[in-house]
Amino acid sequence: MSQVEKLENSKVKITFEITKEELEVGMEQAYKDNRKKYNVPGFRKGKTPRKIIENYYGGQVFIQDGINNCLEPAYIKVIDEHELDVVSRPEIDCDFNDDGVLVVTAEVYIKPDVELSEYKGVVYKREEVFVDEDDVNGELETQREKNARKIVVEDRAAQMDDILKIDFEGFIDGVPFEGGKAEDFELVLGSKTFIEGFEEQLVGVNLNEEVEVNVNFPQEYHEEKLQGAPAIFKVTIKKIEFNEMPELDDDFASDISDFETLAEYKDSIKAKLLDAKTEEASQIETGKILDVIIEKAKVDLPEVMVEREVDNTIDRISRDLYYQNGVEFDFYLQAIGKTIEEYREGESENARKTVMGRLVLDKIAELEDINVSEDEYDKEIDNIAARFEISREEYLKYVDESRKELMMKDLKIKKTIEFIKESAVAE
Repeated sequence: MSQVEKLENSKVKITFEITKEELEVGMEQAYKDNRKKYNVPGFRKGKTPRKIIENYYGGQVFIQDGINNCLEPAYIKVIDEHELDVVSRPEIDCDFNDDGVLVVTAEVYIKPDVELSEYKGVVYKREEVFVDEDDVNGELETQREKNARKIVVEDRAAQMDDILKIDFEGFIDGVPFEGGKAEDFELVLGSKTFIEGFEEQLVGVNLNEEVEVNVNFPQEYHEEKLQGAPAIFKVTIKKIEFNEMPELDDDFASDISDFETLAEYKDSIKAKLLDAKTEEASQIETGKILDVIIEKAKVDLPEVMVEREVDNTIDRISRDLYYQNGVEFDFYLQAIGKTIEEYREGESENARKTVMGRLVLDKIAELEDINVSEDEYDKEIDNIAARFEISREEYLKYVDESRKELMMKDLKIKKTIEFIKESAVAE
């Protein structure tokens, strides 16, 4: 027997029972899992009968583990029976009634229903898309920098844009402070990596020369004890390099691309930038359309969904920082001068918008009966395999049922976005 009671803010209270027979099965499993932990005189460890252990340690010795063994499968069964789309961990309470039956109550948040206003024919302003010479030249400069040669300098002092390898140690009132020392640190002069005034004082300093750099920490510095403090850094330049940029000519174009001339290469850059900006404009337009639909939608949004989205964002950024740069998230927070609480607060509005957008799109897909066919899924598999330049069969080795389910959901969202864009009206 089970029942569901609706509470406020998309929360429900589920009540169900675990019978004596079900609990007995759970307790027997608890005995089998834990019998090796109990020592009873006269019996080998792990061979003591359950009744003997219960008589020796108390009749309730396996009750809690027995309850735990029963709770999860019983809870999942009730969730499935009532077709509840839960979005949080349950708050569970349980007690025995007069008949010895375990009565369980679980309060949990479920996916909220969405009440939509107009979602067809949304009026939006079309984004202008163009690529000018500055855009093309900017990309050319980026490619020049990527293909520059590092030249070691030994016959002059450091100057702006040089790449230095330095040792340094910082002092406040003559005492070294934590985090103020490093060796073989790479610094580009003019990059504004260090405290204001630090890099400028290294201009004109020679190789292997030690110099004292005087700076003041900013008042808003993330380390409170260093805020506004005057500091002296003892710095030694161990290496000076600069980037020798290649000439922008036909040879440069043919070396780094499939084109023979610089003019052809610039045309290809312009075309790629135009494609990228067109895609970016399309995403901005989609965002504008969704903003209108979300603004008029009515949703009793549980805060737990927003918090979970913030958690997902932090997990994703943490993985990217570690795998791409070897940087821990805590170090990243120190670098940007924020506590974890401040960071979460800053991300909460974006998370709320993301969750609302997902809920709105799900509701539109439901109302319009938008689904993804197996043929569409197969086509997506072929497209992804082609992008990775592997066979379809090779890519499918990495696609299990959970991965397929995620892909189907993504395709459904894409189809729904296409639907609302096709019905929208551009000004």
